[in-house]
Amino acid sequence: MDKQTFIETPKLYHYTTFDSAEKILTSNSLKFSKLSNMNDINESYRPVIDSLGIEISLEWIGQISLTQDGYRKGYAIPSLWGHYAQKGNGACLVFNKEKLLGQVDDAFEYYDYIRYDDAYDNTIFTNGEYSGDYISKHRAELFFTKKADWAYEQEYRIMGEGRDFINFGDSLMAVILCFTDDIEKGKPIFNSVNAQSIKRIMPNDATILQFSYAFGNPKLTNENENNWSINN
Repeated sequence: MDKQTFIETPKLYHYTTFDSAEKILTSNSLKFSKLSNMNDINESYRPVIDSLGIEISLEWIGQISLTQDGYRKGYAIPSLWGHYAQKGNGACLVFNKEKLLGQVDDAFEYYDYIRYDDAYDNTIFTNGEYSGDYISKHRAELFFTKKADWAYEQEYRIMGEGRDFINFGDSLMAVILCFTDDIEKGKPIFNSVNAQSIKRIMPNDATILQFSYAFGNPKLTNENENNWSINN
């Protein structure tokens, strides 16, 4: 892949630990997580109450959290590197957005960007509507709205009903690394054990990039030390 293609293609990003990145690349799939495992306490327990006062379980619905470009480029959010990518020692997987979403099975899966709202309430009442119909009609409210505190994540989400994995086909564009244990921080990571391991299992048309900060500005570089930053 060349720099211009990378810059011009709409992308989605997935931050993860290094071990998980290897499993994702080996299986060519992304795993759905249960809502109960979400970091956001408003989502890890989301009461949906029907007209009889009975709570409806959402345990059969899973989600894949991704990041989109927004106020910041999706690969250049330090808090996500810290929280989800092993304090910078993990990876950020970069997907061609159109190709990845083209893998979605409309019968079981759906996707959208997250809307952030200060007035978000995690308790939902169906107001007498049949629960299955309510969930289908109110997906935006149920699964694609979060408290404004989380806006920095610029989240884009794929939901799956009764699904474990989604195959991402040929949508992987790049694997971005930041730090590796066997290379001094601030030095190129391309000859590191982690980078070589990733090279062996990622598609030939994908590329490895390094994320760093140079004079306070986020920067992507390839193995030839060429600048691939999207804002350049």
